[in-house]
Amino acid sequence: MKKSILYILLSFSVLFSYAQDKAFKVVIDNDFCGDPDGLYALAHLVLTDGCDVRGIIGGHLGEDNGGFLGEGIDAAKESCRKATELLDVMGMSLDYTVVPGAPAPMKDCREPLSSEGSNLIIREAMKCSPDSPLFVLCGGSLTNIASAFLDNRDIQDNIILVWIGGPEYGSSSDIIDGTVKCEYNTGLDIQAAKTIFRISDIPLWQVPKDAYRRCIVSMSELRDLSRANALGKYLYDSVTSLQDDMVKMGSPRRDAYVLGDSPLVLLTALQTYFEPDAASSTYETHYAPSIGKEGQYDHRFEGRPIRVYELLDTRLMFADMFSRIGNFGKD
Repeated sequence: MKKSILYILLSFSVLFSYAQDKAFKVVIDNDFCGDPDGLYALAHLVLTDGCDVRGIIGGHLGEDNGGFLGEGIDAAKESCRKATELLDVMGMSLDYTVVPGAPAPMKDCREPLSSEGSNLIIREAMKCSPDSPLFVLCGGSLTNIASAFLDNRDIQDNIILVWIGGPEYGSSSDIIDGTVKCEYNTGLDIQAAKTIFRISDIPLWQVPKDAYRRCIVSMSELRDLSRANALGKYLYDSVTSLQDDMVKMGSPRRDAYVLGDSPLVLLTALQTYFEPDAASSTYETHYAPSIGKEGQYDHRFEGRPIRVYELLDTRLMFADMFSRIGNFGKD
């Protein structure tokens, strides 16, 4: 009996050590000056216990700044300012490295746009290994991870890329009147998407449009969260400020909002404790498609497999987010 108890304790000790060794190193790369969903994801991420955030990269908003910023403004630097502003609200601005990525999209899928952001990815990836990889979390363009890969191809074995972006698989919903309507994050840098899908062998966990658009919460819920503390209010004000601008341009006000970047947290920090994985969300394995000149998939039936997430555990994701943000500052 004593031997059996000892064996059980030793078994749990091994499993516990394994789980502890799997604390994830992550770099998050996002256009924080654009859609405020990136700010919610960043706040949630830095409040989790399961991820060691090794750096925060400010991303660009495409050729014309996506209508979010005036002409001539460096969106990558503005994204850094917004990320730092959020961290200031949280009293954490000295705890993290925040650097700008490339200020614009790549011109060619084989020509990198090196930046502080791509260099940070290389530096952190080279400290990791295939058994203990760096998770690169991208909620916008793929410019910085593509540039990092082109500058140092040795990093691809040490990385798992989690990307919010790409059109649906097996769907014609992006085809309107015979014209391809490019998915937003793909359109921020089509050349970088070609680099990642066609040239690299970086392990990819993709959350395409139909999956991330289901990550929806009500404005009433966000308003309730805003009453909890200054962090909740800052985040809520970021959304309502954007909505106010859109109303001025003729868009109707809505009662719900998509926090499409939140799966970056779900698929990393909220993995299972033993045998770590994002077990409560489902994915299909696809061969990585090529990316066409308009951002559409050119499907193939060979090459490297990628995860394409279909159903995300939004209950776990948003329950954890509301709990962590709502209780921030109470301890």
